[in-house]
Amino acid sequence: SGAPATTATPQQAQARPLAGRRLLLVEDNPINQLVASRLLELAGATPTVAENGRDALELLAMAQAPFDIILMDVQMPVMDGYEATRLLRERGVRTPILAMSAGVTQAERGECLAAGMDGFISKPVDAGQMIATIVEWLDRAGGVNGTNDTNDTNGANPTR
Repeated sequence: SGAPATTATPQQAQARPLAGRRLLLVEDNPINQLVASRLLELAGATPTVAENGRDALELLAMAQAPFDIILMDVQMPVMDGYEATRLLRERGVRTPILAMSAGVTQAERGECLAAGMDGFISKPVDAGQMIATIVEWLDRAGGVNGTNDTNDTNGANPTR
């Protein structure tokens, strides 16, 4: 039978830094969904895909278990990432939300932060940078044990 499956060596933890994490990927482009989901799976995460902001709101309302982080495309049909994020924050959702966008100008970053997003992942996605950014925000949000040693103001925009 051997060691329990939850015991990971440092090498395994490094190879799969998102092991056991549940992520919500909100993305309308099927190719981007496939690429990002595969990268997240290779890092050990369990991604769930929503095709737009409205679907994300419905998935979050029905979720059996909480998501550890939300990756939110900014420009989508039906409901964009800005509106979805504003509604999630109004509903008290404190889960870190990272914008995924090809446009990372200061103006767009400002709009993302104003909507309640916490950080940014640039498109096209760089696998290493995406995983590193997710790990950084998971650590800020309290890691596995749920403790939070950052001066969290209701989950909104911790300063770097």
